[in-house]
Amino acid sequence: MALTKVIGSGIGTVTNQFSDTNMSAGSIMQTTELSSAADFSTTSTSFTDTTYLLSITPQFTSSKILILSTIIGRVDGGGATLRAGYRWVRRVGGSDTVIANTDGQFEHLQVRGTPAEVSGVNGYMYVDSPSTTSAVTYVCQTFKQDTSDISAVRARALSTGGSLILMEIRG
Repeated sequence: MALTKVIGSGIGTVTNQFSDTNMSAGSIMQTTELSSAADFSTTSTSFTDTTYLLSITPQFTSSKILILSTIIGRVDGGGATLRAGYRWVRRVGGSDTVIANTDGQFEHLQVRGTPAEVSGVNGYMYVDSPSTTSAVTYVCQTFKQDTSDISAVRARALSTGGSLILMEIRG
């Protein structure tokens, strides 16, 4: 059911306006969208921040944050294996918490054989519970598996079809 906020003269007194504090659990409180992300490339065998990074400041500690993302990923190289992975991190006040791909170095892009390049679409939908009203930054990180023949792991620019949207959902 849609909610409508009525504003105007001559309609009488409206006593229960739809302020944020009156919104019911499950209501979308705010949405923010990444407006640009440049091509990113790394050769690191440790997780490294990509350009897919966006902040939101929840209005309530009980709020959930819905992360919707599409990243066009690519690995370049040559040899027997191309293996790389991505993960999502919540950053609050300089402290990082891994929230997706928490079991280590799970590989999202991999080929065994002798390719020179592998591309893929990495789509994420994740509901996080940051339990704070401080600014929260979400960042996608990537790594090259240390046994891989990769010359670069990439997260392509938004213009290639990528996206990152954060939605605060009232808890």
